[in-house]
Amino acid sequence: MNGPAHPCRLREEVHPDDRCGMMSSTPEHSGRVGQAQMRHDSNERSVRETEASSKTVYRSEANPVSLHRKREIQMSLPPFGLWFYFSMLSSMGWPKRSGIFGKPSVPAVLLDITGEQLGGMGRALGAVRPAVAMRLLTQSLPDAKWPDDDLESLLMRVHREGWQSLAAYGESWKWDDLVSDPLRLMISGWFMSELWYGLTAADEVVEAFNSSLAGSRERGQRMAQHGLDIDPDALPESADQMVEQSLQMVSAYEESGGVLPLTSPSLAEYANTLRRSS
Repeated sequence: MNGPAHPCRLREEVHPDDRCGMMSSTPEHSGRVGQAQMRHDSNERSVRETEASSKTVYRSEANPVSLHRKREIQMSLPPFGLWFYFSMLSSMGWPKRSGIFGKPSVPAVLLDITGEQLGGMGRALGAVRPAVAMRLLTQSLPDAKWPDDDLESLLMRVHREGWQSLAAYGESWKWDDLVSDPLRLMISGWFMSELWYGLTAADEVVEAFNSSLAGSRERGQRMAQHGLDIDPDALPESADQMVEQSLQMVSAYEESGGVLPLTSPSLAEYANTLRRSS
């Protein structure tokens, strides 16, 4: 296999120094993708990324004690995909206890909605903002050397299998199960697969978003009239609006202390090769 299954139509040239301001039906596939991001020692990587980015992220910071504290926060944050997934659940007030002795849990329907939203974000960023998407891929796959036929094939397989409904396994999930390594790896694998699909099928992704999101606010208004707690004006109605909201989340991650490394040279070179050959 010489490349991904779809021609890459990147909308901008990507360079290593570009900056930006899973559950699958076969868990072993997405788990293997997620495991790739854990091969590198997390502490060593976090320290290196923090040192490399501190001049740009906190260049106005003058207090060394405060700077040290911010570096501790950076090293404690997970990769963006996991941060977004669990932050969204937390923003909705979950997990919650059921009864006095019940363990914290989350309704499975919310887990599925959040997983689909994470996947949509990955596809949108990959299609419209490839430079950002590649930094996110580099964060999760720091040791990958591109091109990698096995990795590309695995990512596309995870994409095709899609997000499997967690509701199929029960009405709710205990929080301890959600934050366990197997599920964290599968969530990460799903996000990476959608980033990659967006990168390699940009036109198709943009067309699908523009078609499916059209009229979202009107539908949201009808749902709000029936008592659903929703802000129709916040719903995206195009791929560009979806990307704008996604970039806001990436910015929130960085403002919280998250560190996005620069795109790996091999990934940038490979992406530009795909772009020129499309």
